[in-house]
Amino acid sequence: MEQEKSVKKIFIVDDNRLLLDMYLLAFESQGFEVTPAFGGIDAVEKLRGGIIPDLILFDIETPILNSFEVLKIMRNEKLIPNAKIIVFSTIKREASDEESRSLGINKYLPKITTTPSQLVQEVRVMLDAVTPPTH
Repeated sequence: MEQEKSVKKIFIVDDNRLLLDMYLLAFESQGFEVTPAFGGIDAVEKLRGGIIPDLILFDIETPILNSFEVLKIMRNEKLIPNAKIIVFSTIKREASDEESRSLGINKYLPKITTTPSQLVQEVRVMLDAVTPPTH
């Protein structure tokens, strides 16, 4: 008998609708439950509305509120107590820098060189949702 795993919930925050749609399809096609947010304000509103993701995928540079500002709000209001956080951006940073550690960022991935399938695989490994395929 196959063991059922609970569906992992992904929250994607980006200000590019085309990319949001592309990532939404990539994750949903692999069995994840996905909630997209168009920018930082939408992200905060959705979290305040009660969504509880297992993992948040952020673009750093979103208009009005960037991901660092959004994360500060989320941490202060305890909106994401257990979510893993991946920053997916063109801006190079390290998850080990002081600000990143204080905000609980687990990993940075480069938007330019990471394909949607690679991104899904990184999320799978981080959430331990599925054993990585052996090709």
